[in-house]
Amino acid sequence: MDVVEIGLLALSVLLVIGGGGVGIAATRPAALRLADWREEGLLSAEQADELERRHAAHAALDRRERAAKALGILGAAALGAGVILFFAANWSEIPRALRIAVLLAGLTLFYGAGFYLLEVRRAYRNVGHAAVFVAAILFGASVFLVGQMYHVQAHDPFGFLVWSAGALATALFFRSKPAAGLFVLTFEAWLIHELIDYDDTYQVARFIPFVLALYGLALYAVGTGGGLWLERLALAGAMRVVGFSIAGFMLFVLSFRYVHGAFGDDATPDGVPRAIVIGSAAAALAGAALLALRRPRPWSMVESLFVAGATALVLLAAFAPEETGGGEFLGDAKRYPLLFAALLVVLVAGAVLVGSLNDEAWLANGAISLGALALLAHFLDVAWSRLPRSLVLMAVGLGALVVAAVVEWRRRLLAAGGGNA
Repeated sequence: MDVVEIGLLALSVLLVIGGGGVGIAATRPAALRLADWREEGLLSAEQADELERRHAAHAALDRRERAAKALGILGAAALGAGVILFFAANWSEIPRALRIAVLLAGLTLFYGAGFYLLEVRRAYRNVGHAAVFVAAILFGASVFLVGQMYHVQAHDPFGFLVWSAGALATALFFRSKPAAGLFVLTFEAWLIHELIDYDDTYQVARFIPFVLALYGLALYAVGTGGGLWLERLALAGAMRVVGFSIAGFMLFVLSFRYVHGAFGDDATPDGVPRAIVIGSAAAALAGAALLALRRPRPWSMVESLFVAGATALVLLAAFAPEETGGGEFLGDAKRYPLLFAALLVVLVAGAVLVGSLNDEAWLANGAISLGALALLAHFLDVAWSRLPRSLVLMAVGLGALVVAAVVEWRRRLLAAGGGNA
């Protein structure tokens, strides 16, 4: 794997872990308004005390469950990374037969432990999911290590595609959400590797932000539109979290002038990159259509329109690049950076609003984190003069206040209606 591929994949992992951590931290039982209900005569003092005791007990169980889940994912990721580094450090010193035996033993051990805990014992489920997650990581390492050991002459990116297929099979068999996350990340790595491997000049790497933005939009839209069916397969959560993280960050990247002004005015995809861009866009538009037709929850139509609009803008920027007048690194690109900056504002405001109204804390908090990152980065962005930056920041601030007012208005309606509005 190339340094660029490793860096982008690591960045995606960090984004997903960060978003998942925010979601785990924010998802907690709401506090009971026992004092208010007791004063209103809905509960007696004895009933209020008993409800408070039971609520505290269940809240403690939920905290332990979230802690076990977070530690299981973190431990599995660390263990998987350690296994890969161990083989990388000692691979040349291990005899070939022993290498195969060690890989097979590792796969059998971790898959067997996961199967026993999840399907036979049906206990310590977080540890079981961690075990199959490590096994899926080890499967990917085995694909590359065995191919290297026997000097297999194959299309290099194909290894990531095989790895993603193995992770998908693991996720479907064990209904494992961590393995589902690994599946969408390794499929992302395949897309990246296909672009980088297309030629020896690495110029095609300029299309990575466009492809990943479309891929993230497709993941989120399909995961949300087909949520009821995909959730039974343990795929919906990973698709939505990874999709929002990747799409949001790549739209943020595309809001900088550097990205659009670095490669000249005629930098359009062709060949394999063209097929990848168009295929990713088709998947995103299919997800938008799924959202519009099924409407699985409130505001799905708004999400569908955003995904379709964002897909159209990414395609336009990829196939009709802005004329910058020479292709210097900073260039003179203005139109697309401003459009993507505006799209990013809509994304952040919309995700906060939709997340708040649908009680999805991870979505609202992830959008707030993305908005804070964008504000800081563009405040320091020297590609624009201070006047345009000040105008943009004022517009963003006013938009944030409008969204806050809408959320507060909705909260007041719910409070006035006793939670039934």
